[in-house]
Amino acid sequence: MKAEADAAAATAEIDAQNAAAEAATAQADAEKAKAEAAAAAEKAKTNLGIATEAANTPAPPANQ
Repeated sequence: MKAEADAAAATAEIDAQNAAAEAATAQADAEKAKAEAAAAAEKAKTNLGIATEAANTPAPPANQ
């Protein structure tokens, strides 16, 4: 009986450690995704600025 309880406790401890490791991995993945989203937003902001500048630049006169 005690051996079964000890085995169950050891299994529960291992399960808890695995869950903690999975939570840490999920947090790291979320932080990576957040950083990638911020980089993508900054790139989009830059591209919008370039496109806006291009749209506001007068076209050169056509050669006739």
